Amino acid sequence: MPTPPLTQDQLQQLQQFAVQEGRLWKGRLRDAWMRGQQPKLNGESSATLYALRNTHGPSWLAGYRLPAAEWSAPQWYEVTVRVAVKAKGRPPTSEDAELLVQHLMDGWEAVEHLSLDDSLNCQAVQVKGPA
Repeated sequence: MPTPPLTQDQLQQLQQFAVQEGRLWKGRLRDAWMRGQQPKLNGESSATLYALRNTHGPSWLAGYRLPAAEWSAPQWYEVTVRVAVKAKGRPPTSEDAELLVQHLMDGWEAVEHLSLDDSLNCQAVQVKGPA
């Protein structure tokens, strides 16, 4: 017997749960189902998400993909990294700081701001483009 299509409410709650739980959302929903608990959506129990256990089940969940247009990562995000430069057994040098900065920035698409203070503490802000 084929599974029924999702209602708009079911789809909306699945999307909200996925955003709330991040990339592990399916595992967390499945775990709640296996424990016989209603999944929490914004701190509240969700009978709608729990009912999907009975109408669709864990096998359906494993193969389910949220619609791409409805489930996409943010187009832009910002990452701020602050580190203190330390050297083993000696005071840090500006060369240590430069190596650390190069390591931090390896693979970054765009760096909006990079600073190094007199104590050799580094702060870098990365602005990442479309995924």
